[in-house]
Amino acid sequence: PKQNTIYLRPQSTLLLTKVIVDSTNEKYPPVFANNANVKITASEIRWSKYHDTSALYVNASSYAIVSKSIINGLYIGKQSTCEVQKSQVIYFANIQHGSTLTADALYLDRLFDGDSLTIDDGSQVKTDQIDFPDGQYAALVTHSLFKCGQNNLDDQHQLTIQMDEQSTVDVQNAAVNIIRPTQTSPDPTPTQK
Repeated sequence: PKQNTIYLRPQSTLLLTKVIVDSTNEKYPPVFANNANVKITASEIRWSKYHDTSALYVNASSYAIVSKSIINGLYIGKQSTCEVQKSQVIYFANIQHGSTLTADALYLDRLFDGDSLTIDDGSQVKTDQIDFPDGQYAALVTHSLFKCGQNNLDDQHQLTIQMDEQSTVDVQNAAVNIIRPTQTSPDPTPTQK
């Protein structure tokens, strides 16, 4: 078994209500769901000493509901689904490999200077409302969908989204830049002598 605080084996279920889960283990995130179901309500998932990775991993076709909670870094991968209800994600969110994040109200706080939100490889993020802290932040969307209803983006709350041509982005008041594939020179053709 992994050395996570909570490791969910395939087909298992975890219900957390009014709980704080924290870890100082530098190698494994506090909560790791592997093809499992998770419901977190009015709780906090922390990784106090490590801010460069996710405290909550929802992985390998897992399903999670996070309601009225605080998560220190969120990873959703390998065709997993996470529903966020009036919750806060600190540092960053990473949605990959055909996964889905839906939210009625998602509050982002203390975000990294780099890509605070990464949506990649056929994933989808759909939010009714998303709020960013004061400052300038970045998102990367590749081969994916990012759709947001309301947000608080303005002169004090700025978001720049880098997206490729295979992505769809609908986020009002965000600066959106298209990433074009780098052009490579054709191989030189041999000349006759």
